[in-house]
Amino acid sequence: EGVFGGGDSGAGGGGGGGEGNDPNGQSNEPLYCNKDVIKAMKEAWIRSAIGTVDTEAGFLVYQDKAGKIGTVNLPNTNEFNSIGFYPDKILPSGAKVLALFHTHPTNRSDQPSKTGNRGDKFTAQRLGAPVYVLHRNGLSSIDPSGETNRYLRKNLEWLKKCEVYS
Repeated sequence: EGVFGGGDSGAGGGGGGGEGNDPNGQSNEPLYCNKDVIKAMKEAWIRSAIGTVDTEAGFLVYQDKAGKIGTVNLPNTNEFNSIGFYPDKILPSGAKVLALFHTHPTNRSDQPSKTGNRGDKFTAQRLGAPVYVLHRNGLSSIDPSGETNRYLRKNLEWLKKCEVYS
């Protein structure tokens, strides 16, 4: 579960959806197929001990003022089944959040959490951007309206490049 540490959600507001655009407008691939996002997903999976610990790892995908897409790791907070962060403290100035990606431990649900003020739905609403869950069963997401997409990529396919967009 993602959670803001309180205060302002910062980051110049949210926005964005599941589709990413490169700065030259040459790609409409989903964010989870972007090579830099795949690299960041692999790194988050490693930081989470491949989902075997009860802490989470993740990162934000953002678009900077020049339109370039980037990623920034969330801090390692060692919280039980959660991860706290302040977007305005980790994003470049003026950056817009496009999505949050984070792991869920393999002994927990592979779906985004929908309840409480620390859940993935709440975080998606606060960010104004989708939240993706990385799990050994697959990649799933929830958008700010609460709509979920189960298994956008099954099992650990999300660790590999998307063939459709390569």
